[in-house]
Amino acid sequence: MLMNNNPLFFSILFLVLGSGILYSQKTSGTLVFKDGSIKKGFVQLASSERVKFKVNKKDKAIKYEFTDLEYAEISINDEVSRYKLVSILDKDLPIVLKEIVSGKVSLFNLNTQGYSPGVPMGGGMAGAPMYPMGTNYSIKNLYVLKQGEAKATHLGSNQLFSKNFKQAASDYFKDCENLVAKIQNRDFKKKEIKAIVEYYNSQCE
Repeated sequence: MLMNNNPLFFSILFLVLGSGILYSQKTSGTLVFKDGSIKKGFVQLASSERVKFKVNKKDKAIKYEFTDLEYAEISINDEVSRYKLVSILDKDLPIVLKEIVSGKVSLFNLNTQGYSPGVPMGGGMAGAPMYPMGTNYSIKNLYVLKQGEAKATHLGSNQLFSKNFKQAASDYFKDCENLVAKIQNRDFKKKEIKAIVEYYNSQCE
């Protein structure tokens, strides 16, 4: 088999394989279909587009597309997580997101975790490349969707050069002056996005 010795190739490969960690869980869950039918059994997120389902652990898994589902619920350590296919502003295709808050405004996130190895840099002895240590990464992107909206809005992420969260959140919640004031005064920060959405749902008209 032909091997690619380009270090960037391995970085990308690890990045792709690392993302697969998100889909390695297989546990009890529920599939709710758009036609109203429900299936309960064992659910595994197989990719960013589909799930695998079994009634019993020994059964052969059946794949279902998220386009056929209202949502999938997966229970891990007694915590139930709900996943939905959500359309995003400025994106051609919808993506599967984890629902954190449901209400007048729903909060979703996409958390990608994995490992990226170091890439070669000059400066080694006799001109040999140096290989910095690889790093684990965890990227969390935040999305909000108001009732009646067709597409969710990306509010930023935990990446260093993410968009200005204070400005983005103030613009999105501009119909609630009290909440905007709290965001501008830094009473609410990005790490408190769940509290921000819950405040809007309970305190804003």
